Amino acid sequence: MAEPVVIRAARIRQTSRHHLIAYDASVTTCDFGRPHYHLSARELEYMEAGGNRRVTARGVRFKVGEHTLVPLPRLSWDLKEHSVFLRRLAFGHSHKFGDEVRSTWNLYQLGEPLVAHPRRLDSLDEWSDLTLRLDYLEKRGLATGLDFDYLKPTYQGDFTSFYIRDRGEDVISGPPPRDDRGRAEWWHRQHFGEALTLDIESAYLSDRGFLREYFEQEFKEAKDKETVAYLRHQRGVYQSTLLGRLRLNDFLTRTEYVPRVGLNLIGLSFLDDRLTLTSESQVANVRVRPDDATGFPSPRALRADSANELSLPLNISLLKVVPFAGLGYTFYDQTPAGGGDARFAGAAGVRASTQFWRTFEVQSEVLHLHGLRHIMRPEVGYLNYYSVNLEADELDQYDTVDGLWELEVLSLGLKQKLQTRRVVPEEEGGGKETIDWLMLGASINHFGRRPSAVTQEQLSQMQFTHGVKPLLYRGGGGRDFSDLKVDFKLRLAEGLALVSDVEINVEDTSEVDILRAGVSVSRLPGLALYLGNHYLREIDSSNVVVDMDCVINPRWSVGFMEQYDFSASKLIEAQVSLRRRFHCWTLELTYGRDEGEDNTMFGVSFVPGRPKVTRQRLF
Repeated sequence: MAEPVVIRAARIRQTSRHHLIAYDASVTTCDFGRPHYHLSARELEYMEAGGNRRVTARGVRFKVGEHTLVPLPRLSWDLKEHSVFLRRLAFGHSHKFGDEVRSTWNLYQLGEPLVAHPRRLDSLDEWSDLTLRLDYLEKRGLATGLDFDYLKPTYQGDFTSFYIRDRGEDVISGPPPRDDRGRAEWWHRQHFGEALTLDIESAYLSDRGFLREYFEQEFKEAKDKETVAYLRHQRGVYQSTLLGRLRLNDFLTRTEYVPRVGLNLIGLSFLDDRLTLTSESQVANVRVRPDDATGFPSPRALRADSANELSLPLNISLLKVVPFAGLGYTFYDQTPAGGGDARFAGAAGVRASTQFWRTFEVQSEVLHLHGLRHIMRPEVGYLNYYSVNLEADELDQYDTVDGLWELEVLSLGLKQKLQTRRVVPEEEGGGKETIDWLMLGASINHFGRRPSAVTQEQLSQMQFTHGVKPLLYRGGGGRDFSDLKVDFKLRLAEGLALVSDVEINVEDTSEVDILRAGVSVSRLPGLALYLGNHYLREIDSSNVVVDMDCVINPRWSVGFMEQYDFSASKLIEAQVSLRRRFHCWTLELTYGRDEGEDNTMFGVSFVPGRPKVTRQRLF
């Protein structure tokens, strides 16, 4: 529903049902008798067309109450739902940045969109969004940035940028290598019909410490920054690709493809579907570009690779059995030994699985159970790379294609789940639906033959061609077994679940390497909660994680998150926020402490409308 538009004026001239001009006027979307904010204007023009509403004002003053904040000669904007020129205004203080003022502005609402006919309302803001970021950081300086998001039926993308002339020091890395710091990133996807897609991505960072200092969450969680163009065409089981990738930032280690051309067959069946062929072939001019500061060499090669698997799917009684054989060929025009060489790899194996199920007449209103169906799926796989004439330690490692060893692996897995039917509320369509009430899975790998010198890190990077997806086995030098991995999830009720995953080192007195367990609540009235424990033996860390949002009443809500390490008896991170929703804007007070960055922050933010909570989620 659109917000009300209230116009007051000394004189109004209406030229049509959808067009009027007001003189000595004020306009606001606040429906109070004495509006909290309004624009006063010498002349104001209001138009409606195509479901859009636009206001153009001259001799403008933006007022809060009776106080003038910003005078402007001219202003034009669309009156969309929650559409205002100020997206966010925040004040705060932190040890890292000192006093802070952060703001985000909708540039389309600050002036006429850049279209050929200014009066047309089907303009850029119908399919894109352009915002300006203006920040003041006491210890670092003024910062600005532009964000542009767009979406059309055949293409979409986004551009983001940030710039600051930094006069401070980073918490972790100290004085930055340059004063002018920032980022510029662009992502674009273009569809040329149903079969052809182009993805373009480019990312520039000013220096190695910038992202961690100014965008810490993105530094920890987002994908690696890269500059790449990827064109793919797929028709049925046939796929062709063209990949180009360059390293734009000299402080990052990246593999460049200039270019890489691929041709893949994804499950081509023949002989009346008795045999299935999967093939991945590529030719690449490939080079590793190490971080310039390391001084490592930058190997390059022209590489042609083809990995092929022929499988024979069989149904033997209750078993699904797929024996397969693989053949790989890779040519390098340069190797560490000097000159060109070719690698031949032969593999064979089998995959087998079956499924059992049984139903039980179980009824429980407390657990919301209406019958139970138990499904059990055991799986076994055997893979033998019986011949690899050039192993991984004899080749430069550009990517997973180069990481092959003579290796023998037996994999065992068991997946189980209990399903039930639950009643769907009438407002969501009614009836009953089948859900997975309990899920339990376990898997382990046994290494019958492996290189004695291979390390855990090397082994985790090795590639095993098993269809179109590589299988990565966790293990280590001298170990016969990988960790036993167990995953568990129990949905006690709609929006209430117990979740856990654990990795156990079965060769080391059954020590637990990794344990994550917790309870998640998401559908209780006014409450969203996660409470759990995350344990990592490698770094002797046992963290308790609490993440909560609670709606006290329609006006007030509170959020809280904390990570506490019981092994080290110290707080890792904590944040608490209090939100007050007014009729057309939201006030949020935030306090946080990050021990890793030795940073304490306090903030106050004002957001028009009733925005969704954007606080970081830990789980």
